[in-house]
Amino acid sequence: MRAKIHDLMRMNVGAARGARRLIVVSSCLSSHPILERVVRDGDFVVDVCPETFHPAMISYRLLCVLTYSGLEELVVVTRDGSPYCTTLHFIAEEISRKLKPGVSVTHFVVEAGELHEISQDSVKLARHLSRLERLRKRLSERER
Repeated sequence: MRAKIHDLMRMNVGAARGARRLIVVSSCLSSHPILERVVRDGDFVVDVCPETFHPAMISYRLLCVLTYSGLEELVVVTRDGSPYCTTLHFIAEEISRKLKPGVSVTHFVVEAGELHEISQDSVKLARHLSRLERLRKRLSERER
C-alpha cells in the first residue's frame, strides 16, 4: 500500500474529511519504506519540513486540518535526533492538550532504519530540560 502524501502547507484544510487518522511525516521521510508500517487504509498523510516553516505556522495548519476535517487522531513520524523534527512532536502535544483537547496523539521516530513508538510522557519530558536533568542526576546517583 503506497499512500498519497499531501503537502501540509499547500493542501486544502478540509481535504482529509472522511479519513480515520491524520499522519504527519517530516518531509525527509516521505519516501521512506518504513511508513508502510504506520499508514493504514483510510489514513490521510501529510508531510512538512519543520526546518522550512515556523512551528506556529505548522501548528495552525494542523489544527485547521483536524478541525475542518473532523479528525480525532494524529500520528507524528519523524527522524530521531533532529531538533527540527522534535518540534513536530511538541506541536502535536500542544494541540492535544490546549487547542483541541481529546485528540489522540501517537508518536514515532525513525532511528537507523528502525521505527520506535515514543510515549507522550517522553515527549513531555523532552520539552522540560530541568526535569530531564533531575532525572539524569537521579539515575547517575543510582549507578554509583
